[in-house]
Amino acid sequence: MPPRKKKVSGSIYQIKIELLYAPYPLWRRIVTWGDLNLSMFIHQILAVMGWQNCHMHALRIGKKEYQGFSDGMDPFSMFDSPQQPKTLNADNFLLCDVMKKGDKAYFEYDFGDGWEHKLTVEKVFTELPEGMKVPSCLDGAGACPPEDCGGIPGLENLIDIMEHPEQDPEEYNDLLDWLGGEKFKKDEFNASSVSERIKLFQ
Repeated sequence: MPPRKKKVSGSIYQIKIELLYAPYPLWRRIVTWGDLNLSMFIHQILAVMGWQNCHMHALRIGKKEYQGFSDGMDPFSMFDSPQQPKTLNADNFLLCDVMKKGDKAYFEYDFGDGWEHKLTVEKVFTELPEGMKVPSCLDGAGACPPEDCGGIPGLENLIDIMEHPEQDPEEYNDLLDWLGGEKFKKDEFNASSVSERIKLFQ
């Protein structure tokens, strides 16, 4: 017998988020409401990936770029980003207005380190499958890179040093101190913990 479905007032989007060029599998599969405004959706992306939202970021869909501005939602923001003529205010758009099934978007976090993510709308539900919680993280892999580690090249170097400490013990110890004494574990991922973070932004 197929799982029962519950009618919902709005659509539900299943989206895969991948960190491009990562040296290990690093992705999340989430479900969220289609009538979510893009500012809140951007917060969800940051939360599920594990970013601390302490750098500039932008969501690009086609030729348009969306940014959230000082809306008071994020007490941890270090600064507000001035709106550029080509940049649209994410507060004014809903996810369902700008993306549909099969569409792709790109999200960049930290314009210095240049973390590029690809977002793909895999499914759009009009009924809620039994047991599905929205928003939530269904699946994923890989730990979020440490903030300010130098982008993909820096991450690759960090992993190499963590996995081969004997090659340069001094640099290994320096990096371990920089990481707060805990070794970076690239395969660390827990869908339940990620789901708890995304619930803060709905």
